[in-house]
Amino acid sequence: MTSTKNDAITLFLTRFPDCPTTQANDLFDEIHRRIIDACEIRVRNITVPLIAGQREYTLDGANFDVLEAYYQQSSNSSTWLVITSQSRDQMAVLRTGWQFDTTIQSGPPTYFYITAAPSGNSSLTTIGFDPVPQYTTVAGYPTVMLSVNQYATLSSGDLLPDSLLGAQVYVMGMCWLWTRLSHPDQTEIYSKYFNQELQDNQAHVKSKMLQTDTYFTPYQYRRRSI
Repeated sequence: MTSTKNDAITLFLTRFPDCPTTQANDLFDEIHRRIIDACEIRVRNITVPLIAGQREYTLDGANFDVLEAYYQQSSNSSTWLVITSQSRDQMAVLRTGWQFDTTIQSGPPTYFYITAAPSGNSSLTTIGFDPVPQYTTVAGYPTVMLSVNQYATLSSGDLLPDSLLGAQVYVMGMCWLWTRLSHPDQTEIYSKYFNQELQDNQAHVKSKMLQTDTYFTPYQYRRRSI
């Protein structure tokens, strides 16, 4: 039977009963986001309507990792163009003063970057394009299609993602986070346990994807786009 959020928290608390229940809930939410990120198990496609001359657009904070981006000129996928991810630092190397250039250049966006939420709103993030989009979306085109990793908060009785092997990856992850705070002498061993569980679940998820190579990266060394 598939485990729930409560099941994972209960298993964690049997190992560390000194952790307050409210904090255990917070640990679950944090490790849930890390697992979703690492295993890419909530991948969705969203569109970003464009406005001629506008460089940046807001994204819902649930879309926390942009995996792919395409400039769609029409419904014909053979005309779609890949938009490459760059950091703001990389953009500065490619073109000095790029962020101050609002000139609409010929051609579609070549790069996208992720930047801070507008006006301090932590529920949103911002995606920007360079060059600045030349055309406004009319009747659905042109537009940008994003393949994103999405995060959804689980309530106490919600089931864990069924594409995962079970609750142990959550339990070991919560133990790792808690020992960093309260039991530093056990942090290293739980880090190893968590990364092993994470690798097993990554392999399980990847095995369901045809012609997909599997790569294992310890979570604490990963870098997220958003």
